[in-house]
Amino acid sequence: MLALVVMLVLAACLFLCWRTPFLCVVNAGSGETLFQGPVTPGYKLSTHIIHSVQLTPVTEYFEVDPDGWIVATGMDHADLGWGLPSTVEGSVEIRGGTVRVRGQVVRLRELRFRVSYINRPRLILVTDRRYILLANLVPDGAAVIVRVENRPRYARYFGGANGVTIPAEDGAPSGR
Repeated sequence: MLALVVMLVLAACLFLCWRTPFLCVVNAGSGETLFQGPVTPGYKLSTHIIHSVQLTPVTEYFEVDPDGWIVATGMDHADLGWGLPSTVEGSVEIRGGTVRVRGQVVRLRELRFRVSYINRPRLILVTDRRYILLANLVPDGAAVIVRVENRPRYARYFGGANGVTIPAEDGAPSGR
């Protein structure tokens, strides 16, 4: 009986300590983890900001690949001219006054954002149907880093600011 208990405890420890991919939002200045949540390949996320010059919405679309890279897959930009990429992979169309880029494949290790009361950035966790108001996590002008890190599975239960996500039904862009 004791051997069975020991084996179950060891199995539980192995299960909880096994490293698994987490999407992490980190304060670039302090290194503090502001949010973490488990992800799998194909996990979709997007960012939504207000362009600081044109004051128009910009939404970028991403997906986590099997190697833990964040892959840019598209963008919607509600303006023409300055601020748009001059060389774009994929297809570009204008629909309803919005420039839509689709079919991009740009692999990134991390995304960096300077948080501002002007751009009001949101990180939309499309797969989870939730979003994060990044300005609620750091002061105006601070930078955050979004990346995928392998962390122990127990991190899902202990750590990573709980309560920072908002259900997408509360008016956030859906992120496609």
